[in-house]
Amino acid sequence: MKLVKNPQVYFGKGEDDKQKILKIEEYEHPESMLSFMRVFVLRTLFYILWLHLVVLTSIVAGALFIDVVRDFVVANRELAYIAFVLMPSVHCLLICYPPVRSCWLLLAFVTLFGYVEAAVSAIFNTYCIFMTDFICLLTCSEVIVMTFTPLRITSNCGFLLVLFLHFINFGTTVILMTSKASSVDVFVTSIATWFGAGVMTLKVNSVVAHFEPRNFV
Repeated sequence: MKLVKNPQVYFGKGEDDKQKILKIEEYEHPESMLSFMRVFVLRTLFYILWLHLVVLTSIVAGALFIDVVRDFVVANRELAYIAFVLMPSVHCLLICYPPVRSCWLLLAFVTLFGYVEAAVSAIFNTYCIFMTDFICLLTCSEVIVMTFTPLRITSNCGFLLVLFLHFINFGTTVILMTSKASSVDVFVTSIATWFGAGVMTLKVNSVVAHFEPRNFV
């Protein structure tokens, strides 16, 4: 791949002036372009993750805090079993069969996943799933905001700031849910929250590694 600078379009001298010749000049500062590409890809990644977390958190919150929804979920456990069976099937389709990939299929998978989370939360009266989703949603929102600032989230300073905000979100959520969540909920949430943070860190590092200058010719 060859990095480019300021693509300029020149109109041809044909009769209708509709012919276009694309003139591309070699980019003088590839590090700047790579930095822009990294930010763009990471922002898109966190946008997608943010949308997923909004759906998951909303479904679980409805099952926990709206009595009508909770009663429906608890009374119709067979729907949770069906969703639990369909969820891995849809996931396999998304991974193994590219022609069927679409936003609607991905939305179906997220909805099934959210319903399974909601069923587990409502049936076992646990708040750890909701707390984990909510904490990750807060952190994801903060990371998206940070991508619009000069601070690089892939730098050591940016990583430490995200980690600090993640810790603040965890502590704030635990305090707010003290009256409802048990000590077991807090313990499970702490493990899930920091495990999720570790997985996301690995994914971000793998994405950033693709945009090293040595990978471009």
